Amino acid sequence: MQTDFHYYTIMALAHLAGFPPAQAKVIAYSSQFVDDSTDSGQVEVGQYRYDTVRTAHLGLHLFSWNVHKKIYFPFHFVPALEWDGEYSPYATRADCALARLAVQRALAEKGELRFYQLGVALHAYADSWAHEGFSGRRHKENDVRSLRRFVDGRWHPCRRAWDVVLDLFRARVGHLQAYAYPDLPHERWRYVDYQGRAHERENAARFTQAAHAVFGWLCAAQGLRRAERRWHNVESKIKELFAGAHADLEGRCALWQEAFPEAFAGEGKSAHYDRHEWRSAAMEVARTGDLEAFLHTDWVRFQRAALRQRFLVLERMM
Repeated sequence: MQTDFHYYTIMALAHLAGFPPAQAKVIAYSSQFVDDSTDSGQVEVGQYRYDTVRTAHLGLHLFSWNVHKKIYFPFHFVPALEWDGEYSPYATRADCALARLAVQRALAEKGELRFYQLGVALHAYADSWAHEGFSGRRHKENDVRSLRRFVDGRWHPCRRAWDVVLDLFRARVGHLQAYAYPDLPHERWRYVDYQGRAHERENAARFTQAAHAVFGWLCAAQGLRRAERRWHNVESKIKELFAGAHADLEGRCALWQEAFPEAFAGEGKSAHYDRHEWRSAAMEVARTGDLEAFLHTDWVRFQRAALRQRFLVLERMM
């Protein structure tokens, strides 16, 4: 999933669940920032140094088990940890127990990290629908063959002749072999896995299921009853948003703003996603040398919440 779901869909759902704008923003921003937090060095704050918590990674290091363990498994491909005869224990499954546990732990948190932790957990939880069957490790279980997408009433091959050669160098990590198709709400696609089994995905239906489940958790966080009735009132609208989404990301994000303007009103531009907003604000504080103020910035709170999720997942993978 991309920014249109992790930020804009989550923001709309949080609003529908009754969260005040500031809290909805923290949840939605934390959810999307999982894909954008790429700092891995130290930040100097006066005489102190702060170690960052990286939650996203692309590049040659994606071959590294250290990246698989610390980034992909905890935040993007939470493992099911059980063999069901179809997927390995390392592969994620929609609504898997460990992804649910991460959300439950966030809801149980009563301190200042609660909404940051909830956003981080909801990112991984929602991804369990989009990334089902893929794992965060480099393994043949992530091999994708005969990739096709359904367009204008027929199936079209997604690969060109030279992709067969490129696949020899393209890492079998996550859904890289399937390109971005698992993350695009409007796509209908299919593939054959390394064991010769055929899989077909209609993302609009899958994303709607994920949104339904996320909405349930958000209502639970608010202590709201009759969540199903609230969902019933918006379900068809949300289905249409996913199915009729634009191919370009900016257009998809705009669809959610147009469909739920009240969710993005009242805070001006700050209600929209700017990947630099939290980090830039934190770096300004860091330059003053005020460690106490720095530790209470949104950026640092997100990092602390992410670290908790990493520990939660990794200690159960031992």
